[in-house]
Amino acid sequence: DGSGAIVYAADIGFAGLHLVANAILTWDASAASAASERTALLTARMPEPTADGWRWSCERLGAEGRWTRPHGAVIERVLLTDAAAGSGRDVRWSCIAPTSHARLALPGSTIEGPGYVERLEITIEPWRLPLTTLRWGRAASYARSVVWIQWTGAPPLNQIRVDCVEHEAMSI
Repeated sequence: DGSGAIVYAADIGFAGLHLVANAILTWDASAASAASERTALLTARMPEPTADGWRWSCERLGAEGRWTRPHGAVIERVLLTDAAAGSGRDVRWSCIAPTSHARLALPGSTIEGPGYVERLEITIEPWRLPLTTLRWGRAASYARSVVWIQWTGAPPLNQIRVDCVEHEAMSI
């Protein structure tokens, strides 16, 4: 019906501090209201793998989600490596479930339909990322998925993945 949600889970560590954060962005296609977002910091949780996909819950947000994947393709790619010799820091992207069945239970409603799961690991300090512009998006159905990543900086990146197959793009 056009309604949907995006669930964010972040595990952040810096200078000896550690924080897990969750956020949910939802929209209702049948309502005239704008999208709404809710966040949780102290009781946040990271998604957990299951035998048939992923699950996530956050008691503070009153939310619980499951993503079951009909295709087991997992893609991992290092998008950027820090130029400093031996730093071992990078930007790593994993497309965990390019197509999945998603079910998100929220207070007063349930959203169900095609879904997508990815993980982004950044071990480079944000201020050292050589980005000037970032465009990142995805579209998923039960049968197909498309992910696009474009950033300007050094080095530039224009990438499209259709059903897990990488294609270089002139522009996005």
